[in-house]
Amino acid sequence: MTLSELLHENRDRIEERWRDAIYRTYPIDTVGFMRRQRDQFANPVGQRTSVAVGALVDAILADGLDSEVVKPHLDEIVRVRAVQEFSPSQAVGVVYLLKSIVRELVRETDGGESLFGELLQFESKIDSLALLSFENYCICRDQINQLRVDEIKRQHSRLLERAKKIYGDQAEDPDTPKH
Repeated sequence: MTLSELLHENRDRIEERWRDAIYRTYPIDTVGFMRRQRDQFANPVGQRTSVAVGALVDAILADGLDSEVVKPHLDEIVRVRAVQEFSPSQAVGVVYLLKSIVRELVRETDGGESLFGELLQFESKIDSLALLSFENYCICRDQINQLRVDEIKRQHSRLLERAKKIYGDQAEDPDTPKH
């Protein structure tokens, strides 16, 4: 049996284990909710994670790895984690959970040692997913930081407008060059 055949036969099991492993990275009270609540409106993170994991498993089991196919699904997982202030390793580390799941599956298989070469090739696909995830995480964090900067600028602008109403032209923007 080849690794590809083994993985395709156990596709649903891989998806379930990976989804559960991702859920376990959240606080304990959240994990139960994410597993039980199937309503996409009551549990958008769990629903989106579940759909993304299914699509990513399909993509990684396919021949090759199309980054344009996997990016939106990685975004579903990583974007939430970037907003929730997970560290980069915690946000991207969920991709590496897939390695241990596949390794465990190979260990449970008779003759799994013969799949070592194929396993290394498969794990390089997981590494590629992790790199794409990290890139996505960085983009998300940059967007969040830019939103924060923009909000500070808006607050500064409103304060300056108020000061001008109260003090007239005496209140000048310190960032505005004087003529």
